[in-house]
Amino acid sequence: MSLTIKEKIIHWLAVAGGAALVAFAAKTPVTMLFFTILQVTGMAEATALPVLLGAMALLLIGFAFWMNKQSGPRMIAEYSTLAAGLLFCFAVLCIIGVTAYEFALDQQATDPGGPAMAVLLVALFSAVYLVLAAICFGIGLTLRRRRLSA
Repeated sequence: MSLTIKEKIIHWLAVAGGAALVAFAAKTPVTMLFFTILQVTGMAEATALPVLLGAMALLLIGFAFWMNKQSGPRMIAEYSTLAAGLLFCFAVLCIIGVTAYEFALDQQATDPGGPAMAVLLVALFSAVYLVLAAICFGIGLTLRRRRLSA
């Protein structure tokens, strides 16, 4: 196998891995966007906050993919992990913001689990996403330092 073919394979494996990581990190905001679209089409009562958050997440994803196309495998890994870290932090803001919005509309009063369960779930998901964000930022910043010092 020639060196050029190996480089292309490594590049596209890095793009696929970076895309998978960014997609996983964006699942909460994008899911909120999807459910808001369902709400707007008449499935449930519509709110504007999730659709704005989801649209912002899609812009971040688009930026990450653009950076992946412009870069080599090391930069792809760096930008993908940093973009994923941002998206995990963004997911925490989405969860807290949407839950606060639902509390303001008294939607949690009709939830079978009640407000206490909602707060517990928000705290649990937020903690997990913040740990994942810290891991991604740690990897991304380490890769950046190595690239800049080389």
